[in-house]
Amino acid sequence: MRPSVLSAVNIGLWGFLLFAGCTLITCVSDRHVPGGPNQDQVVYYGGIPPGVTLLSIATFAISFRPRPSVPILVVNLICLIGLMPFIVGYTDGV
Repeated sequence: MRPSVLSAVNIGLWGFLLFAGCTLITCVSDRHVPGGPNQDQVVYYGGIPPGVTLLSIATFAISFRPRPSVPILVVNLICLIGLMPFIVGYTDGV
């Protein structure tokens, strides 16, 4: 599998989590829920997905070099492997 395809999959998945997390944060703050969103929730739902999405965008841009390197593939695989534990925490294990 080409690193650019793997990067595109990462961008799509983590970009969706970024969109969903920002929507959750704004909905909770608009409803004035007591105690929410706290700082940990803001970092988890709105801080981690943008970082991984930007990392995936960078690897996507780099992967079009004539000879994409193995570290690009490794970074993309780590992002995909990290998706599952993140989703478990994202949904509280449901």
